[in-house]
Amino acid sequence: MTSIRIQCAALALCLPAALASAAEGVQRAADGTVQAVTAPVKIVEGVQEESRRNGPVAGAVIGTAKGSLNAAGAVIEGGAGIAVGTVEATVGAVKRVVEPVTGK
Repeated sequence: MTSIRIQCAALALCLPAALASAAEGVQRAADGTVQAVTAPVKIVEGVQEESRRNGPVAGAVIGTAKGSLNAAGAVIEGGAGIAVGTVEATVGAVKRVVEPVTGK
């Protein structure tokens, strides 16, 4: 019974540290979400930039193509950030909680 109490006390003491450790992963996931959600803006930016350089018709065609590639890249990077951040948050929290119990 005492062993369980000690483990519960250690868990209660380490929970704030676990949450702080998970915060970095949560932030990375949030940044990835923002990047993925705002990816369509890359298309508009591409059209605007190319229209200034090449005129409205060529700018629309070239800008849409370049902007779409940039948007796809942003979605891929954002998705990777979400995945890595989620894993970091989960592993960090579990590691901090289990550490006092296992001693590792």
